[in-house]
Order: sequence, then structure tokens, then C-alpha cells
Amino acid sequence: TSVPTTEPTQALQTSTVAATAPPTAADVTVTSSPTTQSVSNTCVFCEGGIPDLMLTVPTGQTCGAVKEISADHINGSAICNTIQIEENVCCPKLIANPCTFCEDGIPDEDSMPENAGGATCGEVKALTIKESADSVICSILQQPESSCCPPPPLPPDNPCLFCEGGIPDPGFSFVVDGSEKTCAELKSLVGNEGKETVLCATIQNVEYLCCRQTPPTTDTNPPSSNSSMSPEDSGMLGIIYNALHVNDEDESPNYNQVGAQRRRGRSLLSAEDSATFLKGGFYSRDLPDGLTVLSINTVLYSSFFGPEPFADDPGEQFTWMRNTLMNIRERGNSQAMIVGHVPPSMGSFRHTQLWKEKYINVYYEIIQEFDDVIAGQLFGHLHSDEFRVGVGKSAIPSSLSTPLLLTGSLTPIHGNNPSFRKVFYVGGAADDNQFKLLDYESHRHSVSDSNAEDWSKLYTFSEKYNIATEEIKTEGLSANVFRSILQSMKDKQGNTSPTLHSFLSLVGSGSDGDVESSHKDNDCDAECRAEWMCTLSGTTTAKQYNTCLLQKSGSSRHMIGIAGAAVFAAAFLFMIVVRIRKRRARDQYESPSSIEGTVEMDDQEML
Repeated sequence: TSVPTTEPTQALQTSTVAATAPPTAADVTVTSSPTTQSVSNTCVFCEGGIPDLMLTVPTGQTCGAVKEISADHINGSAICNTIQIEENVCCPKLIANPCTFCEDGIPDEDSMPENAGGATCGEVKALTIKESADSVICSILQQPESSCCPPPPLPPDNPCLFCEGGIPDPGFSFVVDGSEKTCAELKSLVGNEGKETVLCATIQNVEYLCCRQTPPTTDTNPPSSNSSMSPEDSGMLGIIYNALHVNDEDESPNYNQVGAQRRRGRSLLSAEDSATFLKGGFYSRDLPDGLTVLSINTVLYSSFFGPEPFADDPGEQFTWMRNTLMNIRERGNSQAMIVGHVPPSMGSFRHTQLWKEKYINVYYEIIQEFDDVIAGQLFGHLHSDEFRVGVGKSAIPSSLSTPLLLTGSLTPIHGNNPSFRKVFYVGGAADDNQFKLLDYESHRHSVSDSNAEDWSKLYTFSEKYNIATEEIKTEGLSANVFRSILQSMKDKQGNTSPTLHSFLSLVGSGSDGDVESSHKDNDCDAECRAEWMCTLSGTTTAKQYNTCLLQKSGSSRHMIGIAGAAVFAAAFLFMIVVRIRKRRARDQYESPSSIEGTVEMDDQEML
């Protein structure tokens, strides 16, 4: 046999090619043995059997055909030796200590490493099983192994941890950094990441969704500057906090000197806010006149926020709200304004429930308990100019003194004009520390009018809704005022009321988009108007909303039924009268009664 070379494909040749080329099996298929050989001296070929007689050898013949050819030749002859080479294909012998190659699998069997002589990783692996582990050929074939199945990288000294206690649902998926990933895929991604990497911070921010744990929590008391949490340990909330908080001593490389100087003195978050913001994205701010603004993180309660991984109080935000409102009440010289993004109500676009029901109930329990210290509730999210107010037995308690005011948005992605709202309030020491919202102005920029000013006032609430002028003067933007407005929005003789017409023209901040986006009332039929009335009147869940619609449609059907019955009765009476007249007219000619008598009879019959 020739000496093996360093290429795997050439190594294969060393096991199949003799130094002097003998005849091949193909050469002997056309000749018969000149003499009949004894069975004991017949060329031996696959004595243990052939697994697949139709398997083709490199010469193009099947293993069954090669077996028949071997019977015509003498064992030990040059031709027999050549034929027996095909046993490697037809009945390969099991090797006690076979050559191994990528025992844990090959990621890509079709890849061609540079040191494999043009063979793929899969082809090299197929060759190794025919060689012994201690052979020279095996060592040559194993050379591309590091390219075909590279060893996993060593774990970092400070690894990124993810759901160390296990993942209840590895297949649960959501969008992270622009692409959908399952929890199992996220854990695999951070397997070789260090704790300080950006990828680790991004994925750890959603860890509690996969592990069914609550977000990291600390003390449940009001904000304290002694919080043990740091932005680096708070995932995405830490990133947001660093972006909104600028410290004079901050020497972080994330801030250049000019940028830090420009932002100094205008930091939106203070160090005192870190205790609650890093815990759940909420905080409060005391204004100089005594009003305290509670900025709550409504994403924690959203119907579209993950599965159900939380306890009754995610991030312990409800506990913080109660503690803060209690402190405000005990001070006696302040009131609170609640601000948030997603309102605890039904949406007006797709009529979807915006909060999970258990969180809606807890929220309104708190608002009702501290109604005496809450001056207003301001929300957004829907990109439209709306309100919500409790009426009758609606989920939003009708006893609340403040409605939910929903402002438009700066982004015009839902057909609305960019807008913002300027809210006016009164309160402080001069008003016995009683705060109330007085009025608001809506400002917008028209995206469809190229000649429009950059920004212009669209309307003032008290001027637009003058049907409640006297109430606005005495109560400001109270729940009673909005209940009066809602009452005036009801249909007038089956047609859209002027108040609802005005409201619908302003929902999209005076936008000129399509009907669906801008909420123009051109096509707002009776069903559309019923949907608006049920949305605005304090329904908070899909069940309540649908019940409201059924009641309104039931009332409509009832009225239609009454009207139909009245028309039928009138028609029936008319037929009776006509029939009586015809009969009396006939009797007039058939009886000797006078005309006067007949008339008298007819009058009596009519009575």
C-alpha cells in the first residue's frame, strides 16, 4: 500500500488502491472462470451477509452482482483481492476501537473546512467510522475536527444569570430587541455572556416574565435615598433612570462633558426617586404650591403585558400609592394629581380592555378611598382627546369627584394631529389647600395643512362645552361636569346630538385623516353612537362594555316593537272602519230606512 498523505481524501485512497493496479471488479464481469472452482477455494466475499444487495459500489455495480462475480474466482488471487476491497462498502467490518469525529454533533455537515481536501464535514465523519482510532489515517481525518465542531467558549468569570431556578414555560415568546425569542432561546443567548454586557442587561430586563417572578423589589416605604438598588442592577429601568437623571458628580463615560453640562439642573429624576423608579418605574414629585404628582407605571397592569407572572401588587406600586396618599392626607396642606400612560378603562379604537381586571379593581379601590385628596387623573395612550366618567353602576365609581382625562399625543401615527394639552388648576394656601382642575386648552399642529402655523390652539374646554358653563365655573373639571356633558351627548330624536358631534370632531385633535382614524362623525350611525356612550360612561372590562351595548340595543328593539304594535293597531282599526262603512252603505240600498237613520246608525256604530 502507498504511504498515506496529509489530506483526508488521499487517506481514503490508501485503503483502496494497491501499489500495482490489479484488474477491477468491472473488468471481470465479462469473463467467466475457465475452470469450475471447488467451494472451499472460492473467493470469499461478505461471508456474514450483505445488508443491502442493491447498494452500489464505486465501479457502478451492486453488492449482489459483486458477490456473484466473486464465486467464479480463486481465493487469494489478484482479482479476488480486488473484489474483496468492495467489502468496505457492502459489508463494512465493525472496528473495536473506531476513529471518532465530532461526537457531540456537527452544526453544519455541508461546510467545507480548509484542511479537509475539499470534503465536507459530513463526508469526513463518514470516513472515520471505517478506521481504527490508533491508525495514522484516523489522525489525519481528525485534523478538520476543530473547524467542523469548535468547542464551546469558556464561560466568563462573571456570567450573565437568567432564570437560575428554572423556566416554567420555555416556549413562551415575546419580542426582544426587535425579534421574537422564546424564553429557552433567551437563556441560550446569555449562556456565554458576561454580566456587564449590553445583551445581558437587555435580556435580564424580561427575566421575570420567563421565571414567573415579580420585578426586583426593595423597601415598601416612601422613597428613600438610602436604597440599596443601583441602575446597573435594574435592567431597562436602570438605563432609563440614567438617561433622565444627571448627577453633578457623574463621570460616567456615557455622558460627554458638554452634554452633562447642558443637562445639569434640568434632571427629570432625582436621586430620591431611585428607590421607587428602579423598583417599578414610578415616582412622585412635590410642587412648590403643595400639590403632589404621582407618576404611576401603568404598563405593569396592561392587558397586553406578558402572561400572569405577578402577585396582586407588581412592583409594590399599589402599596406605595396608598402610603403616599395617606401621607398627603395626614399633612393636611396638600392634594395629589395622578398621572399615567394607559388609562384603567376600555379603549375606543378596538374596544379592548386596557388593564387586567384584578388591577382595575385595586386601582379604583384606592382612588375611592382617597377621593378627598385626589385633584385629578390624567392619562393618554389612545392618541385621542377623550374622557371617562362613572355613571350609575359602572365599574368606575360614580361617587368619585374626578373623571379620567385622556389627552392626545405628539406622534400622529393613528391619523391624529400632533397635540398637547395645557391644564389649568387652582389651589394652595390661598384656597385652603384645596386643589381643583379649572379648565384646559388643546393645542395642535395640522399635518395636512401646509399653510398652518406651527402650533395653534384648537379649543378651550369651557368654551367648547358651554352646555355646562355654570357647573364649570363652580366645580371646574369635576366628574359632575362630565356627567352633564355625557347626558347631553345622547341622541336627539334619533339623530346625533350637537354635543356628541362636537366631541367627535375634536377626538383626533381636529385631524383630517380617514373616518376610522380621525373619528369624524360623518358615518357614526346609531351603533357607533352606542359604542361611544358605553366607552365614555365608565365601563372598564370587555364584559361590562358588551353588557352595556346589549342593553342599549335591547332598548332600541323595545321601542321599535312598541312603534310596530301601534302601527299594526291603527291599521287594523282602519280596516274595521272601512268594512263597517261598506256594510252600512249596502244596507242603505237594501232596507227602507231613511238616509238620516242610516247616518245616525253609522255615527252610533262609529262611536
